Amino acid sequence: MLTSITIENFKGIGGPVTIPIRPLTIMFGRNSAGKSTLIHALHYAREVLLNSNTNADKTSLGGTSIDLGGFKNLVHKHQFLDRSIKMRFEFEIEPDEFPEYDEGDIERDYLETGLDEFMEEELGEGLSHIRERRGANLSAAMAELRNSYPERVITLSTEFEVTWSETLGYPIVSTYKTSICGEPAAQITTSVDARDFRWEVNATHTLSYTSEMQENAGVEKTSEPMWAGIASLSQDLKSSLPNCGQLVYIHPDSDLPEFGIGYQTVTQMVTGPMEVLLGYLGSAGLKSLRYIGPLRKTAPRNFRPDSTVDEGMWADGTAAWSKLYDSDLITDVSDALVSLKTGYALELQRYREIPIDSELMLALQTRTILDRIEDTATEVAKFPIHERVMIVEEATGLRLAPHDIGVGISQVVPVVVAAVASKSNLIAIEQPELHLHPAVQAELGDLFITGIQQEGDNIFFLETHSEHLILRVLRRIRESEEGLHQLGNLKFLEPDDVSLLFIEPSDDGTSYLTIPITSEGDLERNVPGGFFAERADELF
Repeated sequence: MLTSITIENFKGIGGPVTIPIRPLTIMFGRNSAGKSTLIHALHYAREVLLNSNTNADKTSLGGTSIDLGGFKNLVHKHQFLDRSIKMRFEFEIEPDEFPEYDEGDIERDYLETGLDEFMEEELGEGLSHIRERRGANLSAAMAELRNSYPERVITLSTEFEVTWSETLGYPIVSTYKTSICGEPAAQITTSVDARDFRWEVNATHTLSYTSEMQENAGVEKTSEPMWAGIASLSQDLKSSLPNCGQLVYIHPDSDLPEFGIGYQTVTQMVTGPMEVLLGYLGSAGLKSLRYIGPLRKTAPRNFRPDSTVDEGMWADGTAAWSKLYDSDLITDVSDALVSLKTGYALELQRYREIPIDSELMLALQTRTILDRIEDTATEVAKFPIHERVMIVEEATGLRLAPHDIGVGISQVVPVVVAAVASKSNLIAIEQPELHLHPAVQAELGDLFITGIQQEGDNIFFLETHSEHLILRVLRRIRESEEGLHQLGNLKFLEPDDVSLLFIEPSDDGTSYLTIPITSEGDLERNVPGGFFAERADELF
C-alpha cells in the first residue's frame, strides 16, 4: 500500500515535506491553512503521470471543484523559473504484486511492435545477442531479491521532478527516479529542450546483480549505486517519464550489455514502481483515485442515471447518484445511511408511466378494464419500466425525492456511496461532514473505519473541520485497546491505521505536523494552539 508522499515546492509547501499515509489519513486545521494541498498534489501527479499534463489547470477527476491554475500558479511562491515541483511516492507491496514479464509477454511485444524486423535491418548480427538476453536472469534475480528480504515486504518508490523550460515555454518532467527495497534502481534525466535523455540503471542493485556479474565482468556488489547507461530502442520519449507497459530493449552499444542484465529486469527497475503508482492513481485494475469535492450536487427532480459513469463525475456527487441505481449497492448504502443515525433510508422504486389519454388509463379510470382490454399484461408491458431513488423517512415511512430533503442528507449520500462502493481505492474527500448534525459527524468515523476494513485496501484522505469525527476515531482505538466487543461490522482499530495531520501556515510554507496516537486513543503531543481549544474556551 501507499505509505508516504514527499512534496517539495508545491503550492504552500516549500522545503520537502514527507506526509505519512495510513488507511485513514485525516487532515485538520484552520481555513486556508493548506489542508487541500495534499489532495491537489494527488490530482497533479495523476495529470502528469497519466495524461502527460505538466501544466494542469482543470483535472480529469476534479470537475468544477478543482482548478489548479497551471504550473506557474502551483510552484511555491510562483517562482517557476527558479524552483521545480518534486514528488516522491513510497509503497510497501508483497513480492508477488511486483510487475513481472514472462517470455510470452516478450514474444507478443516483439510481434506487436515490429521490433524484430527493425533490429534485423538496423543491427544485423547484434540481434542474436539481444534475443539471447531477452529473459536473462529475471528468475534468479527475483529469487535473490526474496531471499535477501525474507522478513518484510518489498518497498518501492517513484519520484519525479517538473521544471519550467525557458527554451520550450512550458514545464517538462526533467527527472524520474525509482528505488526498490531502499536501493536506487533507475533514473532518467532530460535536457532543458527535452531532446536528449539519459537512462541509467543501478547495475549492482539486488534485483539485477547476480554472481555471474562478478565472474564475467568483475563487478562487485556495493552499497553505493553503480550507474550504467542504457539506450532504449522501444521507448519514444517526450519527457523523462518511461512508457509503462512497454519492455525496455537495450541497444548493444549502450553501457549495460557487459553486465548481462536482461530486459525483464531492466524494465522492472525502470517502470515497475511507476506501474504500482499508476495502479493507485487509476490507470488499470480495481485501484483508482476517487475524489469527492467540498460541494456535492443534489440529484434533480427528474434525474436519470448516466449509463457510463466517468471518474470525474464523483467530484460533484453526480456519479454517486448514478451508482445508486444498482439494486445491490443501494441496499448497502441504505444500511450505512441508517447506521449513521440520519433517520433516513434509501429505496430504488420501479414504476411504469402511463399516459393519461392511453386506452389503459381510460379503462382504469372508468373501471371498465375487463371489458375494454382483453390482455392486460400485454397492454401494461407496452409502457417501459423506470426507476428512481427515493429517500425513506424511517419514523413515518414517507417517501421523498432527493430534491425534497434537507441539504445535509443530500450532501452526505455521495460520501456514503464512495465509502461503501470503493474497493482498493484512494478516496479523497473534502469536508465529509458538511451540513451534518454533530451526532452524525461522529458516526462518519465508523463509516470510514468500516471502509478501510472491508475487502480491498482502501485509503481515505479526509480534509475535515469536524472534532466529532476525529473523537470517534480516537474512541474506537481506545475501545480496541480495552478489548471491547466489536460493534457491528467494525473490527479493532490500531493507532497505526490512522495518520492524524495538523496543518498550519508558517513563514517557510505550509507545515504538516503528525500527531501520534497512543494505544489508549490519546494524542502523544499537543496540537499547537490546543486540540480544538475553542470548545474549552466556550465551556470554561
